[in-house]
Amino acid sequence: MDNVVIVGAGFTGVAVAVHLSRAPTPPRSITLVDPRPVPGHGLAHGSPHPDHRLNAPAAIHTIHPDAPLHLVEWLRDGGALAADPGAVAPNGAVYPRRADFGRYMAAELERHARAASPGCGIAHVRDRVVVVRRTAGGLAFELAGGRTLRAARGVLALGWNAVGVPDALRGADAHPGWIADPWDLDRIAAIPRDARVLLLGTSLTACDAFAVLAAQGHAGPVLALSRRGLRPAAQNPFPSTLTSVWGMLRDPEPAFLRRHGRPSTLRAAMRALRADVAALDPATASWQAPFDDLRDGSMRFWPDWPDAQKRRFVRHAKPWYDTLRFRNPPQIERIVDDGLARGQLALAAGRLCGARPAGAAIEVGYDARADGARRTTVADVVVNCTGPRPRPGASGHPLWTRLIADGLVRDHSCGLGIDVDPACRTIDATGRPTPELLAFGPPTIGTFGEVSAVPFIARQVIDALGEAPLR
Repeated sequence: MDNVVIVGAGFTGVAVAVHLSRAPTPPRSITLVDPRPVPGHGLAHGSPHPDHRLNAPAAIHTIHPDAPLHLVEWLRDGGALAADPGAVAPNGAVYPRRADFGRYMAAELERHARAASPGCGIAHVRDRVVVVRRTAGGLAFELAGGRTLRAARGVLALGWNAVGVPDALRGADAHPGWIADPWDLDRIAAIPRDARVLLLGTSLTACDAFAVLAAQGHAGPVLALSRRGLRPAAQNPFPSTLTSVWGMLRDPEPAFLRRHGRPSTLRAAMRALRADVAALDPATASWQAPFDDLRDGSMRFWPDWPDAQKRRFVRHAKPWYDTLRFRNPPQIERIVDDGLARGQLALAAGRLCGARPAGAAIEVGYDARADGARRTTVADVVVNCTGPRPRPGASGHPLWTRLIADGLVRDHSCGLGIDVDPACRTIDATGRPTPELLAFGPPTIGTFGEVSAVPFIARQVIDALGEAPLR
């Protein structure tokens, strides 16, 4: 196998590099291109704030099927758990800091670089890919710094797109009180203690932003506004019955499918989920368990759904699904609950309809979901927590924009991610797969469905690369 260039060095990019180095025939060289100083962190795991934690227990955050407790042991042996006693939830589950997980992935990359087969090197180039071109020998990657890297194969491991600016707020995005990046901790630290703050969004990102405000003693009112006003669900209060996440990933017929078969429509899937929830004994189980069965089973039936059903899910069910799917860690849940109980934090549901400067403040208008009435709120600071844009072509990301303009990739027709085939090969504008260019992780959600959690991405990578495939 010849050289491989990986675009992106967050979790997905590092997972690809690690498993490429473990392949029966590893490449001669593996080059990760990412402008961040240290691989492994990315957008999801780059925050250094101590209250920013993984939103699922450490026990499922592993990329090695032969060592399912690898992260837990790394945290324990390296002293991260001892230094962070707050990581342990009341039920005993460990929710590490995101920065610790980023350090773990960086350490894994370094460990595999040292142990790589002779002739297989792993390198990190701090730069951005601006153009990808097909060549007679494979692919050429033009970098912002002027270099061109050539490789037989390439991997798009770009993860989630950055947060976009809502169209309705473009009139205020130049205001000094506008914070476009919710992970800009320096900007958030500079918010006056008594400022009126508007969080655009009520999901995990907004909860994390409120946790930062609470940690720095913010005393002013905070309003979180989203289309439906839905906050992330809580974690399962009961112990998990999952004995092995890798056992679940290998299971050709997960529990949900054994009970219900493969639903062919969104309506059938929701009907089956409601039946499972209704059958629970609330003294011993909660809705999270059957929901997780649906989530895990969706990897088997989502790829077979026609685009009409996928679009129906995006249009009608995705906001509620995401609220139940992406749950707050208990530590953040307590901070949000406290803010709501004290009346400092409030949630609102409505459709944004515009914004304008109001002196030193920003006036934001929205149509309330409850009655459709036009309302306005005035904030000294507005933090954009709306989340990534799921369609790469509309994300504003310069590389996605160029790749689509050049016809090398195309948006998935259901509105989620880009189009890839079952082997993770990108589909070009003519509908043909590009064998030398693969994509993994969140950008492939339209094809595969569940590719946002660590074990699901790891399985996807292992299957496609042929190293210890999971069947």
